[in-house]
Parts: sequence; structure tokens; C-alpha cells
Amino acid sequence: MQCISKDGLDLELTDAEKEEMETLKSTFAALCKHIKDTLGESIEAVKVSFRLTGSPCVLTTSEWGWSAQMQKIMKAQALADDSFSSIMVSKKTLEINPKNSIVKHLQELLESDPSNESIADVVSLLYDTALLSSGFTLENPSKYVARIHAMMRMGLEIEDEEEEEHGPETEAALEEEESEDSVADID
Repeated sequence: MQCISKDGLDLELTDAEKEEMETLKSTFAALCKHIKDTLGESIEAVKVSFRLTGSPCVLTTSEWGWSAQMQKIMKAQALADDSFSSIMVSKKTLEINPKNSIVKHLQELLESDPSNESIADVVSLLYDTALLSSGFTLENPSKYVARIHAMMRMGLEIEDEEEEEHGPETEAALEEEESEDSVADID
């Protein structure tokens, strides 16, 4: 038995599949490097995977590192020591699906315009969704929500000006003013 959430899953591939995998690795090498550069220290490595069929990517942990569930358990401990947790939290490997349309389109975008700013946004969004689907906790949920809202605005062709009027900063400021008003009323 093998844990599929761990790195190094051994899929018994035929010679033709191994050859195809090597070809895909070389084809997507630039994208893997770009993803690693974009995500920086959040991940240990990016590699092409054959374990995926539908999703564009997945996060795996090292063979001996803590799984997503173990990380949640250790964070929930009453006397958890943050310094110990930071040592034991394993680095994650992002495995991309070379047959997924999102990954293919990212590859095409990178080849045609490497300076395209939307590539970094999509990479960050893919990483965050891979965190969630792999059972990890989001590092910054508010940034994830902002990216989702930006994608929705782009899909619906809504101008950014409307968001600025009613953005989360404005709502937080209004709530803060209301709480200050209620404290002033008590005095």
C-alpha cells in the first residue's frame, strides 16, 4: 500500500508511458521553473505528474513529513509550540497535470508572453486551490478571496472601480467606525 498524498508515488508505468512522461517533463520544464520562482519558499519543488486525471495540480508532502491531517492535529494541540511545528511542517511539492487545459494554457501563455502578469495570479490561485483540495489550511485566506473576486470580475467583465467603492477595506473601516460610535455612546 502507498499513501497517495506523499511524494514519490510509484505508478507502474509501461516503457511508452515512461517515454511520454520524459517528453512532458522537458516540455513543461520552463513552466515548472516559473511556478517555483513565483511561489518561492512556499514549495520545495514543482514537477510534472501522471497521478492526476482531472485537476490541474496537487500538493504532496515528503515521504517522511507530516501530512495535511497531521499538521492540523499538531496545530490544534493545546500546548502546541510554534517553533517545533515550523521544524516538523514538511515542504510541499506541487505536481502539475500536463494534460489539464489550465496547465496547457499557462504553458502557452508563458511561451508567448513570459512577462504576462496574469500568469503569477493564476499560479497563486492554483497553489491556493491545491492547498485546499489537498487538505491543507490556506496561508492567507483574504488574498485567496481577493483573487477569486478578481477572477469573477474578469469573467463578468466588471470594471475595478465598482469594487473600490465597496471593497473589503471600506467595509472594515465602516465596521470599525460603528464599533467606535457604540463605545462612545456608552461613555
